[in-house]
Amino acid sequence: MYAFKITTFVQMNSNTKPNDILTLTPLILEVFRNERPSITHLAGAGSNRRYYLLECNGKKAVGTCGDDFRENKAFVDLCNHFSGQLDFIPEILAVDSDYRGYIQTFAGHKSLFEVAESCRNSNHYTTEIVSLLEKAMRQLADIQERWQES
Repeated sequence: MYAFKITTFVQMNSNTKPNDILTLTPLILEVFRNERPSITHLAGAGSNRRYYLLECNGKKAVGTCGDDFRENKAFVDLCNHFSGQLDFIPEILAVDSDYRGYIQTFAGHKSLFEVAESCRNSNHYTTEIVSLLEKAMRQLADIQERWQES
């Protein structure tokens, strides 16, 4: 059903999985309207989910696909609960009805883990990295407190 739309709507690359694009296409249409985003496969981040940078006319988002309904739904629910309350929580822009895919806001190319990697390797933590790590720890503690209260 979407084969024609996929090839004319999305610029795919060699790492793009067609089944993921089938899942993401209706969501891309919802978020990007009639724009044609490029799709770049991103490296995984500790789960079986697959990530794609969606980019068009300066607008960026991340398309995420995964086969674990419970994992995906938990992530979406946590984001929806904490979005706007904590700095590092992405906003969910669109979700597939069976939670196999969703689109979230783009927070940048590097995770805190990646940013701190050079410090870990050299065993020298800059003031900036220490500040980021402290902020992340405070926000994680805040999440735990809020979660217990709700």
